[in-house]
Amino acid sequence: MKSITTFFIVSTLSFILFFSCGDDKPTFALDEKDLKETYTTADLLKISIKDIKPATVDSIQVVLGDKAFAFKGSKGQIELKDFRFGLQGLSIKVFANGKEENLSAQVQIVSAIQPQLIDYEIVNTFKHDDKAYTQGLEFYNGQLFESTGQLGKSTLRLTDFASGQVKTMENLPVDHFGEGITILNDTIYQLTWQNNKALVYDAKTLKKIKEINYPKIMEGWGLTNDGTHLYMSDGSENLYKLKANTFEIIETIPVYSASQPIKLLNELEWVDGKIYANVYQKDSIVVIEPKTGSIEKIIHLINLKKSIDMRTKDQGNDVLNGIAYHPKRKTFFVTGKNWEKTFEIRLK
Repeated sequence: MKSITTFFIVSTLSFILFFSCGDDKPTFALDEKDLKETYTTADLLKISIKDIKPATVDSIQVVLGDKAFAFKGSKGQIELKDFRFGLQGLSIKVFANGKEENLSAQVQIVSAIQPQLIDYEIVNTFKHDDKAYTQGLEFYNGQLFESTGQLGKSTLRLTDFASGQVKTMENLPVDHFGEGITILNDTIYQLTWQNNKALVYDAKTLKKIKEINYPKIMEGWGLTNDGTHLYMSDGSENLYKLKANTFEIIETIPVYSASQPIKLLNELEWVDGKIYANVYQKDSIVVIEPKTGSIEKIIHLINLKKSIDMRTKDQGNDVLNGIAYHPKRKTFFVTGKNWEKTFEIRLK
């Protein structure tokens, strides 16, 4: 997580067509004039089969992702509004003259929403411990909790936001790299980067209760909750909806803009049914609709860094990281890795 310097990488090949049949000379092919490089969830996917050898198509059976469709004749169309973003496998069985032939392709689906750029105003500026490599930030019952990272320096702490003073702190084992936190039902869940475990604490005492392992394919980056389930990021374009007591994956949510996946999703915050996410090494927050994965809004906070003393910062590790919503003040508290300030902002 600490050495990644790119925002995202997108393949330019969005629709890949190939075939499989019983011999080397297929009878049918997808008509490419009906195909697009990318589709949005507002589009129709039009499928048309053309003859390579003279034959009459009786019907086609289409599987896109995990959904199946059947059409008479050689054409059909599919509404994409209920499909997940990303590459979806497309399989077509063509039936003609009592025979069957298989065609395959991949379709890339992106969001139909053009994100709105949201402005903000700084309400207050508070002190922040510049030794804190902030990984997670969250208000709970009016108190500000913070998770910090780096091996041998990772902590979980309760902080007085007005003074920046640490009130209570628990150190992580020296081989644990602290990451995002969230608090649900008086229980703190703290991720670790590459240890594949979440540390679970009593929110009233900060004393560790237990550990929960999660799949080795996932790194721990950001964490939030909707009041029932947890949502976790792992540095990819995916968010994972989890069972809180086991970290079992309920659903994988690919996050897309109107043109591409948004990778390096990091610290998370749940506010009024939306997920606010830092994008690692970008001084911006994206607002995600968790039901679809669409990026709906973007908040650029690059100007905050202008008031930070960057002379003492390790370039590349000085990025914005930390989003905490204060429900009574209806403001966001944001800071960064080793920043000496926390900013209270109000979205316009």
